[in-house]
Order: sequence, then C-alpha cells, then structure tokens
Amino acid sequence: MFLSKGYSIFSWHHASSLREENGEKLAYNLLTEAYQQHEQTLLKQLLSSNSLSLSWTDVVIPLSHEIINTIRPDKNHDAEDLDIRHYIKFKKLPGGSRSDTRLISGIVFTKNVAHKGMQTEIDTPKILLLQCSIVYQRTEGRLMSLEPVLMQEHEYLRHVAARIVALQPDVVLVHRNVSRLAQDLLRQQGITLVHNVKQTILDQLARCTEADLVTAVDAHIGRPRLGTCKKFYLRSFDVERGGAKTLMFFEGLANAHLGGTVLLRGGGKQELTRLEKVVSFCLFATYNWRLEKSFLMDEFAQPPNSACEFLDDSSKENSPKLPTAETKVEKKSENGDDEVFVRAEPKQHLGVSEGKKMNSETVEDFTDPLQSSYHDVGGETKEILSVAELPFSNSFRKSLDDTILCISPYLMFCVPFLETEVGRKCKLRKFFPSEVYFSEQFSNQTKVKIVKELEEEVKTTKQSKPLHPFLLAKITTSIDSNDIQAMLANFRACGGSYEKREILCKPPVTPDEEILKTKDKNYYNKQDVLEINNHQRLSVLFCSYSHESTNSPAFCVNPWIVNMNFYGSNDIPLGCFLEKYCFRSTYNCPSKPCGTPMFKHIRRFVHNAGCVSISLNNFENEFAEENIVMWTWCTKCQGVSPVVPMSADTWSFSFAKYLELKFYGGLYTRRGNTPCGHSLHHDHYQYFGYKNSVASFKYTSIQIWDISLPPPIVDIQYDTDKHQTELIDDIRTMAQKGHEIYSLILEKLACMPTDLEGLGNHKQVLLKEQAQFKQKVEEVQLKLTSPTIENKQFDEGGRTEELYIAYWKISDSLIRIKRLIVETVESWNLRLSETARKRDNDRRKDRASYTDLESPTVPEAKTLSDTDISHSESSNSSATAKKIKSLDQCEGDSDLSMSNSPKCHQRSQSDGTTMSHNEDQNDFKKDYDKKSVKNILSQLLPSSTALTLIPNPFNTQDHYTLPTGVSVPIVVYESEPSSIIAYSLNSCDYKKSFDELTARKPSAEQTPSPVVKRRSHSQDKNDSDDKTSGLLGFLRNSKNDASSPTNSTTSDNSQPADVPPEKTEDAKKSKNLHIEVQFQDAHCNFFCRVYFAEKFANLRALVLPIGEEGYIRSLSRSVQWNARGGKSGSNFAKTADDRFVLKEMSKSEVQLFLEFAPNYFSYMQKCYATGQPTLLGKIVGIYQIIFKNNTNATLRTNLLVMENLFYNRTVTQKFDLKGSMRNRLVIPDNQEGEIVLLDENLLKMTCDAPLYILPHSKAVLTAAIQNDTEFLSAQSVMDYSLLVGLDSENKELVLGIIDYIRTFTWDKKLETMVKKSGILGGQGKLPTIVSPEEYQKRFIEAMHRYFLEVPDHWAGLGKGLEF
Repeated sequence: MFLSKGYSIFSWHHASSLREENGEKLAYNLLTEAYQQHEQTLLKQLLSSNSLSLSWTDVVIPLSHEIINTIRPDKNHDAEDLDIRHYIKFKKLPGGSRSDTRLISGIVFTKNVAHKGMQTEIDTPKILLLQCSIVYQRTEGRLMSLEPVLMQEHEYLRHVAARIVALQPDVVLVHRNVSRLAQDLLRQQGITLVHNVKQTILDQLARCTEADLVTAVDAHIGRPRLGTCKKFYLRSFDVERGGAKTLMFFEGLANAHLGGTVLLRGGGKQELTRLEKVVSFCLFATYNWRLEKSFLMDEFAQPPNSACEFLDDSSKENSPKLPTAETKVEKKSENGDDEVFVRAEPKQHLGVSEGKKMNSETVEDFTDPLQSSYHDVGGETKEILSVAELPFSNSFRKSLDDTILCISPYLMFCVPFLETEVGRKCKLRKFFPSEVYFSEQFSNQTKVKIVKELEEEVKTTKQSKPLHPFLLAKITTSIDSNDIQAMLANFRACGGSYEKREILCKPPVTPDEEILKTKDKNYYNKQDVLEINNHQRLSVLFCSYSHESTNSPAFCVNPWIVNMNFYGSNDIPLGCFLEKYCFRSTYNCPSKPCGTPMFKHIRRFVHNAGCVSISLNNFENEFAEENIVMWTWCTKCQGVSPVVPMSADTWSFSFAKYLELKFYGGLYTRRGNTPCGHSLHHDHYQYFGYKNSVASFKYTSIQIWDISLPPPIVDIQYDTDKHQTELIDDIRTMAQKGHEIYSLILEKLACMPTDLEGLGNHKQVLLKEQAQFKQKVEEVQLKLTSPTIENKQFDEGGRTEELYIAYWKISDSLIRIKRLIVETVESWNLRLSETARKRDNDRRKDRASYTDLESPTVPEAKTLSDTDISHSESSNSSATAKKIKSLDQCEGDSDLSMSNSPKCHQRSQSDGTTMSHNEDQNDFKKDYDKKSVKNILSQLLPSSTALTLIPNPFNTQDHYTLPTGVSVPIVVYESEPSSIIAYSLNSCDYKKSFDELTARKPSAEQTPSPVVKRRSHSQDKNDSDDKTSGLLGFLRNSKNDASSPTNSTTSDNSQPADVPPEKTEDAKKSKNLHIEVQFQDAHCNFFCRVYFAEKFANLRALVLPIGEEGYIRSLSRSVQWNARGGKSGSNFAKTADDRFVLKEMSKSEVQLFLEFAPNYFSYMQKCYATGQPTLLGKIVGIYQIIFKNNTNATLRTNLLVMENLFYNRTVTQKFDLKGSMRNRLVIPDNQEGEIVLLDENLLKMTCDAPLYILPHSKAVLTAAIQNDTEFLSAQSVMDYSLLVGLDSENKELVLGIIDYIRTFTWDKKLETMVKKSGILGGQGKLPTIVSPEEYQKRFIEAMHRYFLEVPDHWAGLGKGLEF
C-alpha cells in the first residue's frame, strides 16, 4: 500500500511564502480576491432569503474562517465523514449581543450534573463514557421479601461503583439512567456524574477526547481508555423572557480538529434558528474553497486576470442582466394575465448567472440600447423594457441571473434546456406543463397579485347588505309590545340571522383564492429550483467497459445515473478515489465474468455536454516521489505543466466537486513559465501518478441527440421549385412527343394515293387535332408561368395550399395530354387501317405490296401481325376465356375470402364519372372508338399481312385510358401497385360504396385480444375469403363484354353458404367494413379490396391535413425500395413524394390485423385526442391487389400503407432494434444499397459513440415505449421493432415502432422452446421470439440501455410529463 499519507504535508491554506515563479503569487491572490467577493455576495443572498439583517455579515464571515482554521477532518486518518458541518455543533442562546457569538474549541451541550454536590469545574479531567445504565435489574413476577432485594441491589451497585472508581475517572457520562444509590456512591468518591446523555454527544466526546465507549459495567469491564480535555465546567446563560440555560463545556480536546461548538447569540430563538442555517452553509462553502483552492494551485490553474475579463467571457453563456430599480414588467402570458409586478431590490454587485457575482459595486452605465432605455421623470429612474429584451423576460431567466447556485466562483451553469428559446419551441415541450420548474421567486408575484385581489374582494363585500332595523333598534319597552313583535316577525321572515362582526367576516371564495390554496397545498412538496441547497450535488451517468473484455461489445458496468452529494452520499475524497480505484493492484472489474485488468478498462462520467474518461497505464519506471503526483498536458499546444506532489487539502477535495470543475470550469487556463491559454479543464489531459501507475482524466464534448417521435399530423412538404422544373421538362417532352406523333401520321397520309376517298378530310381532321393539341400544351405552359406559380411569396406567406393546388391542376392537365396522345394514336391507327383496306380493295387484282407504306424515318415502327394485336380481346374469345380461367384459378389462393354470390354492379362506359355531360359523351365516344378499332383491325388481319401502324408512345403496362375517376386523373402502372390503390380510391364506384357504408354506421366496439378471439373461434380460421370473391363474379360477367373498359364495386358482405351463421358473426361484421373495386381496360383486369374503408378514412381525416385527395395523389406514383439488413424478406415501395411506405403483408398478417384492428383504431384515436406520446408508425390503409394482363403476368399481394418515418430527413444510419442479441448483427461489407443495422451493430457503436439524449427526451421516450408496448402486449402482439434513424443535420434520432402485426401463435411458441433449449445453437443467447409479456419487458430494458440519459445540473428539480 502507500508508504506515507499519499499527499504532501505542504498546505496552500494561509500560504506564507508565495513565489513569483510560474505566476504562483498572482494566481493565488486572484483566487483569494475572487472568493472573497463571491463569499460576500453569497452571504447577502442567504441572509436576504432567510429574512436576516445584512449586518450579520460582520459576524458570520470571521466565524466561518475561524472554524476552517480549527476544524479539519482528515479522511485518510481519523475522520469518518467528509462534511465539515457534521463536526460542528450549534447552540442557540436567545438574548445577549452579537459579539457574544463565538467558536468554542470543544464540545458543549445542554446538561447539568446529577447532584448539586458534585464538582462543576475540573481541569484536565479523566472522562469515562458509558453506553449502558447503572441500575439493578429486579426480577419481576416473583413473590419475595423486600429486605433481601434491597440488600442485593445495594451490594450490586456497590460493586459497580467500585469498578468505576477503580478506573479513577473524574467525570462519568452515562447514556441511560443511573440509580440514586449509585449516584450517591459516586458522589461520595468525588466523581462528577452526568446521566441521560444523548448518543450523538457520547460519539462526539469519544472522537474528540479519544475515549472508549463502554457498553457494560460488569466484572469484565477491563481497562477502557479514558478521555481527557483541558477543562470541564458548567455555565449558565440568561436567555429571553428572564430565563436561564445551563451548558456543559468540555474544552481543550485532544482532537480539536474533529469537533467544535458555535454559540449563537444576539437575537431571538427564531432568528437564531435561521442564522444557524446561514452559518452552516457558509461554513460548508468556505471549507470547500480551502480544498478547491489547494487543488487549483496544485494543477497550476490560472483564473481570468480580472473581473472584467471574467464577465466578458461568461456573458457569452448567460442571459443579460436586468437593471436595478423598481420595475414594472408588462407581459402577456398564455393565460391572459395582463400585468405582473416585480420589485427588484437594488443590486450591490453585477453578476453573471449562478455563483459568478464578481463586482461589489453598482453599475450605473446602462447605455447599451439593446438592453434597456431609461427616462428620468422627477428625479426617479423608471425602466421601460425594450423589444430586444423580450427573449429574456421570463421569470426563470431573470431570477437565475440574480441568484447564486454554486459555492465556487468562475463556474458557469446554463439555463435548463426547456427554459431556453429553443427548448420552449421544441416538439417535446408540449408533453410538459407550462411551468416545469418551481421557485418561490416565480410564485411570489402571482401570490401577491392574488392576495391583493382578495383584499379588494373583501372590501367590496363589507357592508354589502344593510343591517335589519331589528338589529339596530334599541329596545326600551316591553318585549310583548306590538311594535317589537312586528319587527321581530319581519326579521325572522327575512332570514333571522345575525351578521358576523367585520373581523370575522369571511369573503366568498373566488377562483383566484382556490388557485392560491392549491399553490399553498403543494408548496412544501416541491423542490425550489433556485434554492442553493438543492444544487450541492452532481448527477453523472457512469459506465465502465473494455474492448478486450468477455463482455464486449456490452458494458462491464451498464450505464446508470449516480447522484453524488458534495462531501456526502456517493462522494469520496479525490485522493481516496485514486488510491482505492486507480492505484490499488487488488482492485478488479466489478463484473464477475470479466477477468480483464483495470488498466485495460475505460470509465466514463457523463454530465451536461461533456464526458470525463478515466484510463490507467502501468510503466516500468516508478516515480521518485512517495506521494501521489499530478501534472497536465495540453492537447492543442502540447504544453506540459511541472510534476508536483499532491497536497493534503487536494487529497481531501471532493471527487464530485472535481468532476464539477471539469464540466463547468472551462474559464481556467494554465499558468507557468510557459503559460497555456487553452482551457485547463477541457483541453488538457490531467494525470495522477503513483509508483509505476498513471491515471489519465480526459474531458471530451459529447453529441447529444434530440428525439423525434412520429408526428401526430402526417404533413407533406412540397418542393415547389423541383415540382415546377419537373413539370416544365415533362410538358416539353410531351409537346415533342405529340409533334412526332402528328408528323408521323402526316407522313402516313402522304404515302397514301392522292386519289383515295376521304384522304383530304383526314388531313383536315389531323390539322385540327394538332391545333387543339398545341392549344392544350400552351394552356399548361401558360399555367406554369401564372402569378400563382411565379409568386414565391405564397410559400413564404403561409399560403402554400394555393400553390400546391395549382401544381395539382397542372399535373392533371399533363396527364390528360398524355391520355390525349394515346387516344390519338389509337384513333389514327383505326383511320389508317380503314384507308389501307380501301386501297387493298382497289388493288386486289394486282396483289400490290404494302411495303411502300412503311416509314423509313421511324425504325422503331411496329409491324402489325397476328401476334402483335393479342390485346384485342374481341378478336379471340378463346384468349379471353383462358384469361378468365387463369384468374379463377388464381383466386383459389386468395389471401382472404371473397363472395361466392357477388352482387356485382355492371356499369356502362360513362356512368363511372362525375364529369359534365359533354365530357361523359366524349368519354363514351372514345371508348366506343377503341372498341371499334379493335374489331376493324381484327377484320383486317386476313388481308393485311404487313401493315405498319403508329407505335404506342408509352409503355404497354401503363394504362392511360381507364375511365376518369371522381377528382383526380390517375394513370395505372402495373409496376406500381400503389397506383392501383389510388385509382380504386378515386373511382366513382368506391365513392358510392363508401357512402353506402357510412350510411349503415356499423358498430365500432372494442374487440378482445386476438389470442382470446382465436381460442373461441379457432374453427373459423378456414372461413377466409378464399372461397368467395366478388372479382370472380366480375370476371365471369365480363365474358360477355370483356373488351369494354369498365368499373365495378361491391361491399364485401356475403358469406359462405356452408358455414353456420353463428360462427361467421364476427367475420360478417368485419366484411361489412371492406369495399371491393374492380376495373379493366383492353389490356388488363384489376381488383382492389380496401380493408376497413371507413375506419381508415376517419383515421386519415385526423392525421392527414392534405385530405383524401392529397393521399390519393401521393399513392398515384411509387418506386421500389430495397431496404437491406432486415430479416423479414418483405418487399417495400415508397411513394414518389417519399411520404408513405408500402410494405407487402403475408396472408397471416392480414388476418391478424383484421382481428385487432378495432383496438388499433381506438388506441390511435386516444393518442390523438389526449396528446399522449406514441411511437407507433401510423398505418393509414391496408389493401389487397390483384391484376392479370394479356401476357399472363399476374400480381397478387396484400399491401400495408404507413407513414414514412424518415420523410424529409437526411438519415445517415438506420437501426432496426428488437432488444435481442440472437442473430442481430449485420455485416455492412456484405450488403449493397441501403443498409438497416441491428441491435448488435448498435451495441458495438455504443461504447465509442453512445446515443446520448437529454432527460426530458428520455422521459417522453420512456412513457411512449411503456404505453405502446402495454397496448401491443394486451393485443398479444410481439416481434415489433423500434426503427431508429440518425439525422445528423438536425441532431435528431427519428424513432418509430414498426412491424407490430405479429402475434404469439403456436409456431412462435414452438420456435421459442427450440431456441431456449439450445438445440439449434445460439450460444446461450435468449431467443428473439418470446411471449408478448416477456418481449415487452426485454424490449423496454433494452431501449433503456440503448438511449442513455445525460443528466444536467437541473436533474430531478423539474416536473414530470403532463398530457
């Protein structure tokens, strides 16, 4: 162990020989002056807050310093406690003068001797301390003679007294009672006896007099050590009201540095009680400064050279101070309060936030126009707050600037995050009450205001009702007289009650009085955030880890918050910490599985915005010093301080205060022959060495993340510039494409014989159509340059709705132009074919070739043949039959049951629209034309073997010519299933069925847990929608007219005939909530089932401000999205605007969602209504999609549409977290594209770059996880994940729970049992699949470890969540 005390005997306390070398004298004097000013200001604050006169300053400060010079607990030797206040006892003696207040170097307590004949003044007494009583224990319950008992008692006590006398004490103090006989025996021997002494007094005497505490006085008492002191005596003091108080003194103690007593005089009892608190705290602060100053001198700290420099530096970190004088602040609060009156006492100093008041004189210069403006009226200075001060006008900042919260000078505390301008506007602020922190300084103004209102109310109620004449009448006649009886009867009729006297009058209760009562009721249950005693602590997040440990990548000591009270609980002297936890060779890692030496570990203390890391190193060479040595090294300029031994006061310095210096003492630099201007506590490594071991303390700034929950409103932000650019490019492309099409048609017509009938008319029609096309294009181009579009002020002025609606209309016009191009190609192919047929008839005899009609300028032109027009269904009825048959077979694998007897509604070509009559007629004509062109082309086939037609300008999988919907022209893309959903939701059939569905108003009661439901209806599982289908009926009916584009829809309300009605009741209720939509064109048949149409529509109405039309437009385009790293293997897609994600669902997942869907809707509506935080990513729709085209390409899938949690975010890393360590590692090297990392990836990152969050964020996150997992567990849902995205630009963690449609089924139970048994390996890790309750518990615990709360100086002083 250590060869000596572990520290140097040199002390900086009252250092006499200071050297100029290394700036020692200058730094010492600066530190001394700074604390003197700080001490003066602190004492004035304490006296004012305790309603004491400032004149006590002249008594308290000298008294505190005298105590510090006398009392010095040494933890390394004989001290048991760190706090000096535990070694000082205060005795309050009301009366006398303040000059009588003094320190007694000894133990003083209120007690008298047992008998007046005993000595009351003894020099150098021998003191015996007894922890037992001196009485004879009589046997109770036995009948015996009194005389023998008395003889036994006398004999026993005589022996006890003899044993005590044999020890030759002068004073005996007994904890308990002493028999009168024993008292007399001891008095006869000249021994002074004091009995019934408190245990604390005995402990103090034992510590200070070096006496042993004797627990028994039997025959085995032995030879205990007796204590001694220089003098024992009693004194009586006159107190208030003519009383007297006797005190017992033990002065001149052997260990005088371990105990003392302060006699407080010069005031009443209550005043002295308050004074005791002030003196006690000043003593605590002064003693800390003695140790802190020693540490600062040992580490060559250089404080700011002047108060001005300090103020200039610190003002950057704090709010500007408010000037002096009586101030009337007019402000509008959220509650509508008109005025708040604030009376500020004149400042005697200029401070900078808590604990940094430096100047002791009043600053008279207020010329800064940004701070305030003054108007002198009648010689009085009145302040009018300027607009620039509004950000600092809240009561917290003003009070904080005027309050010292730290006992050390130069330390700067920042405003709590939720009280900053950024914090008040942050997204999580709404979950907390309007006033997060409580202080008397905040509430005084409100209380005074309410009390004044009450006083005015009392005045207005006084004498509001005049007294009855009977009460004022002087009765001089007989009580039986008629006048008296009449007056009495009238008095009784009016109520007959006597008004109470004015003093006892109780005013009616007002709302303000109720507020005041409520405040007072909880007044003492709150912690005052500006009470200095509440800040003598430090909360740190502690952890320990080693990359070489068997625990890696996990921590050896998991991060946990340690609350360290300065010189109290969880605190330890700095030297003791180094000796015990750094330099002791026998100290091992607290984690039992870890056998790695401590010098390979790193320990971290995290607080506020910084982290102090401790690492150990061993060297071959030892230090020559026998004590702990210390030095620093600058990381920026590589300067090194001299290596010096640690002084005794530094050894005793609080480790918690040392950490506080590291976190908040950024103003200190390093002195020396080559001084360093960088921050000593932030930019320097601090080293402590002993023998061949070195402990390194390093401060680093940390990255603190804010958290972002899924927003309650799913908003879409439109990039108008990008949208406009895309539209301009698109319309330019369409104009070019249209020009090419019409040019190609013109070339075809030019190749025709000029004498053909109708050729001239065709050219005229072509020119007319081309002119109309150009007109439409120009209209769109004109809209793109309209004032609404060009004026970007709309966006800035908040009128974005007008802007994006204008873009919507332009996009619709563009789609109609594309549709026009497709229809033009089809109609002209028809006309050219008719013309070619006429030409064939004219030239039938010479069998002329058709090759002269080909256009050499269009190499991509399509040659029409038997195989090229398979899209014409009317030409080949067998193909249609085959297609319908294949779809029927496909329906056999449907995910959900469809009706066997569908009530299909066959619609005409035009009744699927809500356009004007003319548009309906045009649509009908176009549809008829398309039907005609297919019939004519099929008739041409036998005679036309190589006719070259105009190619389709778009992909054949893009369907432009479907009937127009309700509000939005939608193009259906076979490669984008979301467009099928959008078209279905926009169809007139869906709108009609939805209106019918809402008119029925089905019940929406909450359903039980899916597991319970499955147990009671397990036999209904086969009653899926596979057996019945509205789509089959639609396809069978469409055989008669398969070529005509049509829409049809049904509400899914039919039931299988072979299932008993009672078993299908739940299914029937569920089916009534779904809507089916079928539609087709010449190339493809489509089917879409919309699950819970009304419920999802209601949910979208709550969370989607863009409305249903915006939702449909968002779904109209989508792109495939390959999210790698996950294990589900599901296909993903994202809408083109990136707002929604489409995920493929399995058949079982759909069934599970249908079972707990009502509870899901109820929970989401509850979260929205109550404003409680939730992490559930909002599912806004679930759909079944089926289609089959002419090439037999078939798609059958179930899609879930949910909000994109990372919308409008720049996410650098993504994590999918389940709380499990089994197979939860992704190796990025083996992945391509977008990678989603898992739990083990996060753990590996956590040791080096943890995810730190603020306390308020952790509170919201914990509440959200608790609420959501309880809901999911109640639904028997498990295997959900927390998706985390790191948004480095905004410093936010974007969070959301996804994949919460998986319940605990029998196959999951089997997987759990197999994995727990270890049959398939897994290295003893818990399985990823457990029961919902176990999964919830594991999930919560894991998220607590993943997201680490960083405490600040205000931890534990604010109110909790409120929603």
